[in-house]
Amino acid sequence: MTKSIAIIGGGVVGATAAFYLSEAGYSVTVFDEGTGQATSAAAGIICPWLSKRRNKKWYRLASGGAAFYHTLFDDLEKRMADTTFYTRSGAILLKKTLKQTKELYEIGLERRKLAPEIGTLTILNEEQLLDLLPSLQNQKNGLHVEGGARVDGRKLVDSLLTTVQKNGGQIIREKVNLEKKKTSMLYVKIIRI
Repeated sequence: MTKSIAIIGGGVVGATAAFYLSEAGYSVTVFDEGTGQATSAAAGIICPWLSKRRNKKWYRLASGGAAFYHTLFDDLEKRMADTTFYTRSGAILLKKTLKQTKELYEIGLERRKLAPEIGTLTILNEEQLLDLLPSLQNQKNGLHVEGGARVDGRKLVDSLLTTVQKNGGQIIREKVNLEKKKTSMLYVKIIRI
Protein backbone atom coordinates (compact mmCIF):
# COMPACT_ATOMS: atom_id res chain seq x y z
CA MET A 1 0.00 0.00 0.00
CA THR A 2 1.41 3.38 -1.05
CA LYS A 3 1.56 6.01 1.66
CA SER A 4 -0.04 9.34 0.86
CA ILE A 5 1.74 12.54 1.74
CA ALA A 6 0.15 16.02 1.76
CA ILE A 7 2.44 19.02 1.45
CA ILE A 8 1.09 22.47 2.16
CA GLY A 9 2.98 25.09 0.22
CA GLY A 10 4.45 24.65 -3.24
CA GLY A 11 7.40 27.00 -2.96
CA VAL A 12 10.99 25.84 -3.32
CA VAL A 13 11.01 23.88 -0.03
CA GLY A 14 7.61 22.23 -0.50
CA ALA A 15 8.25 21.46 -4.18
CA THR A 16 11.67 19.95 -3.40
CA ALA A 17 10.19 17.75 -0.67
CA ALA A 18 7.38 16.70 -3.03
CA PHE A 19 9.91 15.87 -5.76
CA TYR A 20 12.02 13.60 -3.56
CA LEU A 21 9.01 11.93 -1.92
CA SER A 22 7.41 11.24 -5.30
CA GLU A 23 10.71 9.86 -6.56
CA ALA A 24 10.74 7.51 -3.55
CA GLY A 25 7.33 6.14 -4.55
CA TYR A 26 5.03 8.07 -2.23
CA SER A 27 1.67 9.37 -3.43
CA VAL A 28 2.14 13.12 -3.08
CA THR A 29 -0.42 15.93 -3.13
CA VAL A 30 0.84 19.50 -3.01
CA PHE A 31 -1.63 22.15 -1.83
CA ASP A 32 -0.67 25.66 -2.87
CA GLU A 33 -3.05 28.54 -3.42
CA GLY A 34 -0.40 30.34 -5.45
CA THR A 35 -0.26 33.63 -3.56
CA GLY A 36 3.15 33.19 -1.89
CA GLN A 37 6.02 35.40 -2.97
CA ALA A 38 9.04 34.01 -1.11
CA THR A 39 10.38 31.73 -3.83
CA SER A 40 10.27 34.45 -6.47
CA ALA A 41 11.67 37.10 -4.14
CA ALA A 42 14.41 35.07 -2.44
CA ALA A 43 15.78 33.20 -5.42
CA GLY A 44 18.63 34.76 -7.31
CA ILE A 45 22.34 34.75 -6.62
CA ILE A 46 23.77 31.75 -4.79
CA CYS A 47 27.03 32.76 -3.13
CA PRO A 48 26.69 32.61 0.68
CA TRP A 49 30.22 31.52 1.51
CA LEU A 50 31.85 34.90 2.00
CA SER A 51 29.24 36.44 4.26
CA LYS A 52 30.66 38.07 7.36
CA ARG A 53 27.59 37.21 9.42
CA ARG A 54 28.63 35.78 12.73
CA ASN A 55 25.64 33.46 12.99
CA LYS A 56 27.20 30.02 12.44
CA LYS A 57 23.83 28.26 12.22
CA TRP A 58 22.75 30.61 9.42
CA TYR A 59 26.02 30.00 7.58
CA ARG A 60 25.70 26.20 7.83
CA LEU A 61 22.15 26.39 6.50
CA ALA A 62 23.02 28.77 3.64
CA SER A 63 26.20 26.98 2.56
CA GLY A 64 24.49 23.59 2.82
CA GLY A 65 21.67 24.89 0.64
CA ALA A 66 24.14 26.18 -1.94
CA ALA A 67 25.88 22.79 -2.04
CA PHE A 68 22.52 21.01 -2.34
CA TYR A 69 21.72 22.76 -5.64
CA HIS A 70 24.32 20.55 -7.35
CA THR A 71 22.54 17.41 -6.13
CA LEU A 72 19.10 18.75 -7.04
CA PHE A 73 20.29 19.81 -10.49
CA ASP A 74 21.81 16.37 -11.14
CA ASP A 75 18.70 14.56 -9.90
CA LEU A 76 16.43 16.62 -12.16
CA GLU A 77 18.74 16.09 -15.13
CA LYS A 78 18.53 12.31 -14.59
CA ARG A 79 14.74 12.64 -14.88
CA MET A 80 15.16 14.65 -18.12
CA ALA A 81 13.44 17.56 -16.37
CA ASP A 82 13.92 21.22 -17.19
CA THR A 83 17.14 22.44 -15.57
CA THR A 84 17.32 25.89 -17.14
CA PHE A 85 16.57 27.33 -13.70
CA TYR A 86 20.19 26.99 -12.55
CA THR A 87 23.40 28.41 -13.99
CA ARG A 88 26.78 28.17 -12.34
CA SER A 89 27.99 31.50 -13.67
CA GLY A 90 30.35 32.61 -10.93
CA ALA A 91 29.89 35.72 -8.81
CA ILE A 92 31.85 38.90 -8.34
CA LEU A 93 31.97 40.53 -4.91
CA LEU A 94 32.87 44.20 -4.78
CA LYS A 95 34.49 46.00 -1.86
CA LYS A 96 35.72 49.59 -1.54
CA THR A 97 39.34 48.75 -0.80
CA LEU A 98 41.82 46.11 -1.85
CA LYS A 99 42.37 45.33 1.85
CA GLN A 100 38.66 44.42 2.24
CA THR A 101 38.78 42.30 -0.93
CA LYS A 102 41.83 40.44 0.38
CA GLU A 103 40.02 39.82 3.70
CA LEU A 104 37.14 38.22 1.77
CA TYR A 105 39.64 36.16 -0.21
CA GLU A 106 41.16 34.80 3.01
CA ILE A 107 37.70 34.00 4.41
CA GLY A 108 36.93 32.16 1.18
CA LEU A 109 40.13 30.12 1.29
CA GLU A 110 39.36 29.02 4.86
CA ARG A 111 35.72 28.16 4.15
CA ARG A 112 36.58 26.32 0.94
CA LYS A 113 38.15 23.58 3.08
CA LEU A 114 34.61 22.52 4.09
CA ALA A 115 32.81 23.85 1.00
CA PRO A 116 34.79 22.89 -2.12
CA GLU A 117 31.88 24.05 -4.28
CA ILE A 118 33.19 27.60 -3.73
CA GLY A 119 35.66 26.82 -6.52
CA THR A 120 38.53 29.06 -7.50
CA LEU A 121 38.82 32.50 -5.88
CA THR A 122 40.46 35.24 -7.93
CA ILE A 123 41.19 38.84 -6.96
CA LEU A 124 40.45 40.99 -10.01
CA ASN A 125 41.96 44.39 -10.79
CA GLU A 126 40.12 47.32 -12.39
CA GLU A 127 40.97 46.25 -15.95
CA GLN A 128 39.81 42.67 -15.38
CA LEU A 129 36.56 43.93 -13.85
CA LEU A 130 35.88 46.19 -16.85
CA ASP A 131 36.47 43.27 -19.21
CA LEU A 132 33.81 41.25 -17.37
CA LEU A 133 31.44 44.12 -16.54
CA PRO A 134 31.99 47.02 -18.96
CA SER A 135 29.37 49.21 -17.28
CA LEU A 136 31.21 49.04 -13.96
CA GLN A 137 33.10 52.30 -13.52
CA ASN A 138 35.50 53.42 -10.80
CA GLN A 139 35.73 50.02 -9.12
CA LYS A 140 39.38 49.23 -8.46
CA ASN A 141 39.11 45.57 -7.46
CA GLY A 142 36.77 42.66 -6.88
CA LEU A 143 36.72 39.01 -5.95
CA HIS A 144 35.54 36.41 -8.46
CA VAL A 145 33.99 33.31 -6.87
CA GLU A 146 33.88 30.52 -9.44
CA GLY A 147 31.19 28.51 -7.63
CA GLY A 148 28.67 31.35 -7.51
CA ALA A 149 25.44 30.56 -9.33
CA ARG A 150 22.05 31.95 -10.33
CA VAL A 151 18.68 30.32 -9.83
CA ASP A 152 15.25 31.25 -11.15
CA GLY A 153 12.95 30.19 -8.32
CA ARG A 154 9.80 30.12 -10.41
CA LYS A 155 11.36 27.86 -13.08
CA LEU A 156 12.85 25.64 -10.39
CA VAL A 157 9.46 25.12 -8.73
CA ASP A 158 7.77 24.52 -12.11
CA SER A 159 10.34 21.86 -12.97
CA LEU A 160 9.99 20.13 -9.60
CA LEU A 161 6.18 20.14 -9.63
CA THR A 162 6.01 18.98 -13.24
CA THR A 163 8.13 15.99 -12.28
CA VAL A 164 5.90 15.33 -9.26
CA GLN A 165 2.90 15.22 -11.60
CA LYS A 166 4.73 12.87 -13.99
CA ASN A 167 5.30 10.62 -10.97
CA GLY A 168 1.53 10.54 -10.37
CA GLY A 169 1.34 13.34 -7.81
CA GLN A 170 -1.28 16.07 -7.70
CA ILE A 171 -1.03 19.83 -7.40
CA ILE A 172 -4.14 21.45 -5.90
CA ARG A 173 -4.33 25.22 -6.21
CA GLU A 174 -6.63 25.95 -3.27
CA LYS A 175 -6.19 27.31 0.23
CA VAL A 176 -5.97 24.65 2.95
CA ASN A 177 -5.53 24.34 6.70
CA LEU A 178 -4.43 21.47 8.87
CA GLU A 179 -6.91 20.29 11.46
CA LYS A 180 -6.61 17.64 14.12
CA LYS A 181 -9.18 14.85 14.32
CA LYS A 182 -10.15 13.27 17.63
CA THR A 183 -7.93 10.32 16.71
CA SER A 184 -4.98 12.77 16.82
CA MET A 185 -4.33 12.26 13.12
CA LEU A 186 -3.91 15.35 10.97
CA TYR A 187 -5.88 15.89 7.82
CA VAL A 188 -6.08 18.63 5.24
CA LYS A 189 -9.21 20.71 5.02
CA ILE A 190 -9.69 22.60 1.76
CA ILE A 191 -11.10 26.08 2.28
CA ARG A 192 -12.99 27.35 -0.75
CA ILE A 193 -13.17 31.11 -0.92
